[in-house]
Amino acid sequence: MNSVFKDKLPTFIMLLIAMTANSFGDVLLSRTMSTMGAIDIHSLSEVLPLAKSVLSQGTFWLSILCFTVFFGLWSWLLAREDVSYIMPLTAITYVISALLAGPMLGETVSPLRWAGTLLIVIGVGIVASTGKDNQETQPEEG
Repeated sequence: MNSVFKDKLPTFIMLLIAMTANSFGDVLLSRTMSTMGAIDIHSLSEVLPLAKSVLSQGTFWLSILCFTVFFGLWSWLLAREDVSYIMPLTAITYVISALLAGPMLGETVSPLRWAGTLLIVIGVGIVASTGKDNQETQPEEG
């Protein structure tokens, strides 16, 4: 195993866990809100019953747990790596979310959406292959 990949392995593992937690959080929150039906608030007095209804949903609290895991790992990642390096890698959430949308939400992901997702994966691969050691340096002026 080459040393660059070996050095980045903890980052990639934590990033994958963080992005998976984020995607599960999104899907669980979507499931929670879809059970609420159309939300149409006409007065302030309607907010409290709606909030109580949302807060009584187990999937809502699972989504909060997933987002908390994501936030903790994201903070860890930001302390370790350049944001310009790890931020583009978060695009992996598109793949994970598309994979989860079918079984968890009953959505159909069209071939065109999968093609777009593939383009994202290719872009992520390009970004992942660059690092501090691989970045082109500008010639010094002088």
